[in-house]
Amino acid sequence: MSNLLSFLKDNFEKFDTNEKIYSIRKDAFEKFNNIGIPTRKHEDWKYLNLAFLSKLNYNNSIENNVNKNQIEEQLIPNLSENLIVLVNGSYNKNLSKFIDSNFEVIDLYTIINSQEYVNYFQTNVNSNNPLYLINTAFLNNGILIKVSKNTQVNNPIHILNFFNNEEETLFVNSKNIVVAEENSNLKIIQSYHNLGKSSYILNTSSDFYIDKNSKVYHYNFQNDENSVIFSCNQAQQKKDSTFSDNTITLGGKLIRNELKSQLQEENSETYYNGLYLIDGNTVVDNHTLVDHIAPRCHSNEFYKGIIDDDAKAIFNGKVYVHQEAQKTDAYQQNRNLVISDNAAIYTKPELEIYADDVKCSHGATTGKIDKSQLFYMMQRGISKERAKALLMYTFCAEIISRIDVQEMKNYIENLVLKRLNIDLEKIDI
Repeated sequence: MSNLLSFLKDNFEKFDTNEKIYSIRKDAFEKFNNIGIPTRKHEDWKYLNLAFLSKLNYNNSIENNVNKNQIEEQLIPNLSENLIVLVNGSYNKNLSKFIDSNFEVIDLYTIINSQEYVNYFQTNVNSNNPLYLINTAFLNNGILIKVSKNTQVNNPIHILNFFNNEEETLFVNSKNIVVAEENSNLKIIQSYHNLGKSSYILNTSSDFYIDKNSKVYHYNFQNDENSVIFSCNQAQQKKDSTFSDNTITLGGKLIRNELKSQLQEENSETYYNGLYLIDGNTVVDNHTLVDHIAPRCHSNEFYKGIIDDDAKAIFNGKVYVHQEAQKTDAYQQNRNLVISDNAAIYTKPELEIYADDVKCSHGATTGKIDKSQLFYMMQRGISKERAKALLMYTFCAEIISRIDVQEMKNYIENLVLKRLNIDLEKIDI
């Protein structure tokens, strides 16, 4: 991995931070160097081949050009939204616009030179995820979103991630910090769009700090065919809080989603919903951890995937229940349809429980399209290919229905219908 390692080493000292942040960055970089780029010998990465990273030429000296027309093309139809534009990881205040005025957006570069926000970075070095350590070592790009006590942000906050590079590979580190103070409520959408001729690698993280009786709904939408995304999102939840993450993957070269929630105080709730509809040579790896630390908390995780052509999916979901976390309710499911003989799914749901008064379950299923259902639909005069497509759509709809933002739900639904070549108006059942 010499090309990537040399690139990271050359760029580590290229921006200034205060002494405390520099110490955090340095510790993270040293720990990363000890671990190295993940290989198949690393248990959590054994189904991913990252050798291609060593064959790329990296260049981050790219002009950050994005115009308003390009932004308009990527907006969700009919959605009233607060728009945050990141170009090659950097916050562009001039292109961003807000409907609501009751939340704060701060450029990460400003934050890392302020002692006020140091606490948000100090625990980052504890991670054993080498990509997250790289993200910490290169604290430079990204934003902090802060919602004050007793505040509801009425319209979703949409983070539009744009990438613009023409020749060599762009390697972007970007970090988002979301602070939801007591009794606040907000929805956040993230999407990714490549405007250049060459591909990009995004190493991104989002850290959510969710205070008492607050609710944060996160929608992570991945549909860029040229993308390589390493995403590590973490949530720390206080009493009576709710965190919901909805990860929808419809396209990409290689995507690794790592998601972790710590239910630190009682009566907190976590919901993970995931859908991956992939084909070609796409690889999607979803790793999740719901960490039940406090008693009387609830979590529900539901991931579904359709894998076609030579695509490959990985799901590794773990629920960890501490001894003090009595009265825990935790549920986890992973269901998959494998359409092609060359497609593959590796699924591993896990429960690790040290409390004795809990309700926990997990399960995974993998199979092909139900032949009896297919036969029934064909008996109704629907062609075999159309019947397959409708069954796949129904399989996806269970996750899509859990999206609380109606305009985004419609948008995702239409993309899935188009992907499956379905026109519902032309079908008479």
